Amino acid sequence: MRRYIASDFHVGNDVTDYDRVMGFLDLVEEDADEFLILGDWLELLWSNMTIVTTMEPYRSVVEKVRAIARNKPVKLVLGNHDWNIDLFDSEIEPIEVVEPFAENGVYYCHGFEFDWVSIIAGTPVDPIYWRMHFPFSLPPAWGLWIINKWFIGEEDAYFWGIAFIHERVRAYAVKNGYNTVVFGHTHFPCEEIRGGIKLYNCGDMVDSYSYLVQEDGNIELKFY
Repeated sequence: MRRYIASDFHVGNDVTDYDRVMGFLDLVEEDADEFLILGDWLELLWSNMTIVTTMEPYRSVVEKVRAIARNKPVKLVLGNHDWNIDLFDSEIEPIEVVEPFAENGVYYCHGFEFDWVSIIAGTPVDPIYWRMHFPFSLPPAWGLWIINKWFIGEEDAYFWGIAFIHERVRAYAVKNGYNTVVFGHTHFPCEEIRGGIKLYNCGDMVDSYSYLVQEDGNIELKFY
């Protein structure tokens, strides 16, 4: 079985090369036996479901993935930017929303649960969660967002954040007996062996246009 794995499309943003994304989805439709999206497929923090399902080019991407799902399994692990997509099941059927899962010693997740922000705000990291759990006049979401933006703007701190996530991923794998973790979230495509644990980050479909292909127990990082 040939499984294509990708994450962080953030469909609804205005910087992605959507023609390139559609080309990648054509490849998935033609070559994959199964398609796994590891979160942040849609941009539902800074956009909304109406926009991504009715306006072009976003609508075409959503409909393309739905069309693929009519012919082969398409599974979506929720990320922190498509946190409430389960409220719109009819808009994404027959795509299957699934929890993070393990299979043959490999753990699949989005990865935001290992982010330093999740330690402060909890998971899922979304405005509704913050407003419910921290009922202040100024939601902590804004402060955390500003801090996070500052970190992203500082290259050294950004890579520190990636290393922080990878170390927490490694520790989680060791604790739960996994030999490999496949995830996204950081938009940083990479393959790493950390403390004997294999880590694969599929990157994103905004800047890197990277993905993973898993077949016969092998996982390969590719770029479209």
